[in-house]
Amino acid sequence: MNTKELFGGALTALVPTSFADASQFRQVPDTQEVFVDDGPAEESLIFDILEKISDADDTAIKTHFGEIVAINGGESRIVTSEQLQGTEYPIWTCLGEQETKKWGKESEELTKVTICVALIRLEKVSTDIVISYNVLKGERAQEGYERLKEIAKSFKVNDWNLFG
Repeated sequence: MNTKELFGGALTALVPTSFADASQFRQVPDTQEVFVDDGPAEESLIFDILEKISDADDTAIKTHFGEIVAINGGESRIVTSEQLQGTEYPIWTCLGEQETKKWGKESEELTKVTICVALIRLEKVSTDIVISYNVLKGERAQEGYERLKEIAKSFKVNDWNLFG
């Protein structure tokens, strides 16, 4: 993994070296940085800047997970969640599964997707940073979850002016 500048360098985090910046070939909202694996794993990584939700810290991760899977539709469940210790910012993570149609495909066939989510709460600017790591191959779920935790722990704010 390599450290990548996000949002013009205001933030940085580790991103797998095989991942390409999706904004080079598709529209990406201003509040997101999206990276996709161009190899056979078909994984993706999304950093999203959101207004802090009012949920308690331990339930906010579940709320954000629910919002992500609602966009995709289909059935989902959280397998595990935890708070990471020894980090600069408060970080919660969860590993979940969802059965959904593969994005951009016409087929009605459902695909099992592992969704790993990290929530970084930036209290002083009332902001939630949500990092989602999507893994299509179920046997790579735990590996993807460990990778997400490493990415979340590497997250750093370099310029607080990004938040106004």
